[in-house]
Amino acid sequence: MAVVALESRVRDLESRLGASSVDLPALKVELVAVKIALTQLPGLQPDAAVGEEVLRELAVARRAYEVAVRISVMDHDLDALEGHIANLKPFYFDHYSTLGRSSDQSFILGLNLLRLLAQNRIAEFHTELELLTDEIRQDPCVVFARKLETYVQEGSYSKIIECRGSVPHPLVGHFLDILMETIRDEAADCCERAYTWLPAPYARRLLLIEDPASFESYASSLRWSLTPSGRVEFNRLDDEKPSLDEAVPPFLLMCRYLDYARELERII
Repeated sequence: MAVVALESRVRDLESRLGASSVDLPALKVELVAVKIALTQLPGLQPDAAVGEEVLRELAVARRAYEVAVRISVMDHDLDALEGHIANLKPFYFDHYSTLGRSSDQSFILGLNLLRLLAQNRIAEFHTELELLTDEIRQDPCVVFARKLETYVQEGSYSKIIECRGSVPHPLVGHFLDILMETIRDEAADCCERAYTWLPAPYARRLLLIEDPASFESYASSLRWSLTPSGRVEFNRLDDEKPSLDEAVPPFLLMCRYLDYARELERII
């Protein structure tokens, strides 16, 4: 029976994920093979009639994608994570009455909120949050994501750093790293636009980089200059700064306004 073999392969993936030393490249190869095998299950076809065997196939497919979510988080692959969560939503919502709730459903949906926050997709974060039931909102991962979003909106970045010691699950720590990179890049862009230079110690505090060597590496990646006097020069000439029309073409600006209107309508 194909489903029996597939259940065994998914359990093997789970056990290897829990090992002290995780071989991510090997797990990703095996995951691809598992997803290909899923496409051959009769129960996952659109015209499949619900029965005991079909429910078993749906359950193993759901579990496979939940394992895939964990692998994607550990690999920092947000694009793959987004796809796996999209694959899980039909199992969580469309098949809820037949499959029941997965033990990992609240946790996975909390990871999805953290993904959107780490990608600075705040409108989508709130849209997804509004779709969650009150029970799911009480999940520690969801509560943690909501707290982080509040800190981001407040600009309380020191509180985000302090959250490292209180993550509800080890996988959540991966999102904190990505979120800090997003915040740092946003702050760096603001510094470039607002100043021609800053004292290096002050710039390090703004960008939340404690190690001087790490700061030098980051500044070099942005083509900033570090002077012997301890200044950071952003090397952005006035004539290099794009005008408003060049920075945001009118058609793109109109599209963004329409997107904002749609997102606002969905939230309301």
